[in-house]
Amino acid sequence: ALDLVEEQDLDKSYNPQFLRLCGEIYIENGRYEESRKVLLKAHAMSPEGNRIIYSIIRLYLHMGYFTRAEKYFEQYKFNEEYDKRGRIHLEYMIRKARHADPKELLALLLPICDEEEEDKWIFELALLYSIAGREDKAVEECRHVIDLFKGSRYAQLAQDLISGEFDVATSFYRYPLVEELEQDTDSEIAIMEEEQLVRDYERMFPKDPVIVSMVDDDIEDSG
Repeated sequence: ALDLVEEQDLDKSYNPQFLRLCGEIYIENGRYEESRKVLLKAHAMSPEGNRIIYSIIRLYLHMGYFTRAEKYFEQYKFNEEYDKRGRIHLEYMIRKARHADPKELLALLLPICDEEEEDKWIFELALLYSIAGREDKAVEECRHVIDLFKGSRYAQLAQDLISGEFDVATSFYRYPLVEELEQDTDSEIAIMEEEQLVRDYERMFPKDPVIVSMVDDDIEDSG
């Protein structure tokens, strides 16, 4: 997928969802600065697009820019209408990046897995149980993944976890341990982002209209 993305001239693309997809591919390959460039362009083109904002939050969590991720999460919640699951996903990821207590994370993750079974999130639940010291539940969820999602890459990871060949801590704590200082705050992309954030804020919290003049209706027309 990365090879296909690199064949594209993304500077000429005006399809925000295509740019979002390219940004996701860059994230998966650890190419964070390139992902940031295309995702912010996509957001400027479609500022109310929550799928794009979701990807930006994921990116900033991987980069260690937790405060910035939380700013976009406020936008996500403002735009949200029916996507409750996406909001819970993001809240879980942000709290995980902030090293919330495993019990707090379980309270968020269990409803996700109960509502809709998905291999990624059930395996995440297995990791969380393991981190919390509940190995019996971790193995139970791993077997759940193996039984329901044969052929999935998470089924193989689940098998590795059961056999003790999987590094749980490294996989679970995939974000930086501490918040990173933002770099290149004077760069073109950073300045463009700040300008867009101002527009986003004004859209979310429009200023009250300014009354420039008033006419007293009680004054009779003397002409």
